Amino acid sequence: MIDAGNQAGKSDFMPVKQLVQLLSDGQRSGLWEQVDISDLQALCELVIHMYGRRVEHLLTTEQNAQPFMPLPKHTTVPDTEAMMFINGLMEGKHIELFELQMFKNF
Repeated sequence: MIDAGNQAGKSDFMPVKQLVQLLSDGQRSGLWEQVDISDLQALCELVIHMYGRRVEHLLTTEQNAQPFMPLPKHTTVPDTEAMMFINGLMEGKHIELFELQMFKNF
């Protein structure tokens, strides 16, 4: 069972843990370049849905809840890769920086 309020990202849902391990193994073995772009896009789309619903659930069910960050505090993702992802996401969704800032202040 997944604990919807668990902010540390721990889960007893084994298929997710197996997927994370499989993807990590693929990184180490150099297989990431073989992943089809449409599969990568589908994976990104699912992760965004999961994150959004998890944050929304947290904010609507727990008083004074703060949303958790999509990456752990000590991440291995370099700033450049994070900015490439954010830029691609904003371009793909046609979101301007001004709109993002308005959302943050809402």
